[in-house]
Amino acid sequence: MRTRMVIAYSYANPPDIVGASLMSSEGRQALDTLCDDSDAMRQVIIAHERTDYTEEKLRRCMLDAVIAQNPGHLVRSAIRVLRARSEGREPLASQERIRIEIYIREALGEGWRRTFRWQDGR
Repeated sequence: MRTRMVIAYSYANPPDIVGASLMSSEGRQALDTLCDDSDAMRQVIIAHERTDYTEEKLRRCMLDAVIAQNPGHLVRSAIRVLRARSEGREPLASQERIRIEIYIREALGEGWRRTFRWQDGR
């Protein structure tokens, strides 16, 4: 209920929002609200978790992209960085590049096999 109210208020003030980025690990309620209460086809909507639900919304043109990261890699990287810093040394930069995958509807093909990969701008 609160999610619906916040999104409705946000889209009313100002009314010229052109997109939304759903950063929650479970953005189902927010995504449903965006699809129900706004014109999802006239805005850019990006989700930040790869799930069966976001894949279905992507296939049905309710999402424009899904950005996915490996949470296990994020945690391991954070631990390595903290450990290195606590030991007074620099972390190994090449090991701490966090890969993200960007999925778009046109590249879905068979399941999630075709993806665009981007690594830390390098």
